[in-house]
Amino acid sequence: MKKKLFLFLIMLMFATSWVSAAPLSGSAGDKYNNITSATSTQIKTGNTNLSGIIINGGTMGTITIYNNTSCTGLDQQIVATRSAPYVGEIIPFDVFLATGLCIKTEAASNLTVFYK
Repeated sequence: MKKKLFLFLIMLMFATSWVSAAPLSGSAGDKYNNITSATSTQIKTGNTNLSGIIINGGTMGTITIYNNTSCTGLDQQIVATRSAPYVGEIIPFDVFLATGLCIKTEAASNLTVFYK
């Protein structure tokens, strides 16, 4: 019985070391910016890492994320577009942006952007 218990504990120890959790939006070290209106918000210029976005509420509309110093530019500067966000949605990114982070909201969506 002791041998089986010992083997079980060893297997459990190795099994937990193989499991890794994906980083969550809003992880340690992140900064955040809350957006509550239909606007273009320049969150940061220069190098940054977009961790994720959480949709808190408000009027749902298209959200466009730019790797740029403004919320305009070429299609290549668009990181992502989310046309139908819903309340409570967590959108993970973990994307490096070399130029800057700008978020354009088409409606008065209430969202929180996490970045480093």
